Parts: sequence; C-alpha cells; structure tokens
Amino acid sequence: MPEKPGGTEITELAALKALAQPRRQQILQRLTLHGPATSAILARALGLNTGATSYHLRELARYGFVADTVPPRPDARRARWWQAVPGDRRFPPPSRRTPGVRLVMNELNRHAYAADLALFEQLQRESGTGADGREADEWADGHAY
Repeated sequence: MPEKPGGTEITELAALKALAQPRRQQILQRLTLHGPATSAILARALGLNTGATSYHLRELARYGFVADTVPPRPDARRARWWQAVPGDRRFPPPSRRTPGVRLVMNELNRHAYAADLALFEQLQRESGTGADGREADEWADGHAY
C-alpha cells in the first residue's frame, strides 16, 4: 500500500480481515513497540507456537503490514526477521462501508475496546504503588479517577 498524503485508506476487505485477527494484532503491536523479531521470538513473547506465528506473519506481509528486514546482528542471519511497516493507515468512513466491511470494523473495534479496557485495568492495579514498590506519586494521578 503506497503512502498517500493524509494517510492510506484500507478499503480491501481481505486486508481488513487480515488485520482484524487478534493474534495478528498482537504480533503487529509487538513489532511496532519492540522492533524487529523472528517468529520464534514473537511466539515466546506472546505465548504462541512458532508455526502459527509464521503463518500470521506471512498473512500480515501479504497486505503490507509487516516486511522482511535485515537481522540486527550478523550471527542472526539464519532466521527470518520481520518488522512492522510504518504508515498512516485509515479505515473507510461509515458512509462508504459495505456490509462486509462493517462486520470486520465491528470486530476491530471490539478488540480495540478490549485492549483499552485491559490497559485501564492494569493501570488501576499499578496506581497504588510505583513499579519499584514505592508509594504512588503525582504521576499516578494522571490515570486515577
């Protein structure tokens, strides 16, 4: 998907479906946050098996969400390394969504809300004390209610 000014709209239903799969979202998020990795590294980090992880990586690559990359070290050349492909990706506005796209968008939204809720719950658990076990300071006030 070539990048356009103002972002690239993902209109292909198959690409949206590929992105809506929860394990693929986990893989893409991990690559985005932590940088390049092999399927084995991703599988260990996410609690998946390497075969399924490889399959999901190939599907993400098929639609341009991830790509092969150069290994970070010369001794790591035997494994296939993957990276997230950066870009400003956007979804079609509701007025232009077909029934199939609406279903996939609902699934994407459901996963996004679940991830937001999980993060909120984690922040609540951690708001009583800092990561080092000390009492919370004014930084904890940012996510307290």
